[in-house]
Amino acid sequence: RSASPATRHASTARREDDVKTARTHVVAGAFGNVLEWYDFAVFGLLAPVISSQFFPEDDRLAGLIKVYGVFAAGYLMRPIGGMIFGHLGDRFGRKRALELSILMMALPTFLVGCLPTHDQIGTSAALLLIVLRLAQGVSVGGELIGSMSYIVETAPPGKRGLYGSWTLFTAIGGILVGSIAVTLLRGVLDADELAAWGWRVPFLCGIAIAGVGIWLRLSLPESE
Repeated sequence: RSASPATRHASTARREDDVKTARTHVVAGAFGNVLEWYDFAVFGLLAPVISSQFFPEDDRLAGLIKVYGVFAAGYLMRPIGGMIFGHLGDRFGRKRALELSILMMALPTFLVGCLPTHDQIGTSAALLLIVLRLAQGVSVGGELIGSMSYIVETAPPGKRGLYGSWTLFTAIGGILVGSIAVTLLRGVLDADELAAWGWRVPFLCGIAIAGVGIWLRLSLPESE
């Protein structure tokens, strides 16, 4: 016998609710990648300015190479971050690991914008910058793969590939947002203002992106 209209309506409503819930999981799970890659784009594009603040030398090329070395160090920490957060996700749950990874990225990003420069505290400024970049690298290693695992695990049948692809979509979106932010900053400020304080603004603003991501993730259910 065919189902009654009420039964069919209830079944359709449940499917719609399941789809909405899965989409919420995608947004909350992948949103952290926006912050992760926003920061990396901002740091890379402002590298010449950051170099002059933390590695002042007569040879500007040498200073630029050093700051890109710091940038690369964050990438080298990603495999370690993947192992750490992979273990945390398996042991304590994906949700807990994702909450920790976005927090571990948000705080160093904000603190980079607060760092004293070489002129203020000497070589300690560069050491602090390196420590923060290493922490961010560990976070990225856990964020990208952790969010992908969570989204794929909570996706409805037949949608795992599509839903999982949003992790890379938001990652590239973060690079785009960071690029736009730096472009606007260069258009509004002159070179002296950018070097004096303007380079700090994108890092400080990153805390707003982090706040949205943390708020979204607090409401996530745990992956089965």
